[in-house]
Amino acid sequence: MKPNILVIDDEEEYHTILHDMLGDNEYAVTTTPDGMAGLACARQERFDLIVTDMIMPNLHGPELIAMLRIAGCTTPIIAISGYPDRGVYGQKTGALDQKVTFNTNQKNHGRKNL
Repeated sequence: MKPNILVIDDEEEYHTILHDMLGDNEYAVTTTPDGMAGLACARQERFDLIVTDMIMPNLHGPELIAMLRIAGCTTPIIAISGYPDRGVYGQKTGALDQKVTFNTNQKNHGRKNL
């Protein structure tokens, strides 16, 4: 059975990039367009990994992560951001231990940075 990954991001470009990269490596990938949809999806289905953006409509990444953890979700979570300073916010709130930053100014849409 393929590992199941949830990608939560409001940027369609990142859905495509992550879906293609992970799907090409034989992962089952589910994408949602914002934090609230991601929270609902994570509550309904078991995932092996959650990848979430830090800044989204309706519910930002740190709040999403906190809500998942309070609900008892132990799934590993990777938080990504196109803004390097957003990871600091997540770390200060206790939502993040590590962060990944995309650099969309590079060719290949920052794939080298992932």
